[in-house]
Amino acid sequence: MLLLPRTGERYVPLPEHLTSTPGAREAVRRIHADYREMPGLRVTLRQGCRLWNLTPEICRPILEAMVANGFLNRNGEHYGLRY
Repeated sequence: MLLLPRTGERYVPLPEHLTSTPGAREAVRRIHADYREMPGLRVTLRQGCRLWNLTPEICRPILEAMVANGFLNRNGEHYGLRY
């Protein structure tokens, strides 16, 4: 099981079908690092797929899991860092 990092002690698991997907762990680390490095970053799903070179089937569940654990928020079509 791959746990998504969050400030504090709370973690939310990545959906099971992604833990066996090649590159999913690295994608989570990369997305998390990019949001930490660029706190003002806001992307749509399509932009995130292009930025991180991921398919929507991989990118969407990762972003949604980051929303679920409180790391990101979703405003309309955009995903951004929760302040």
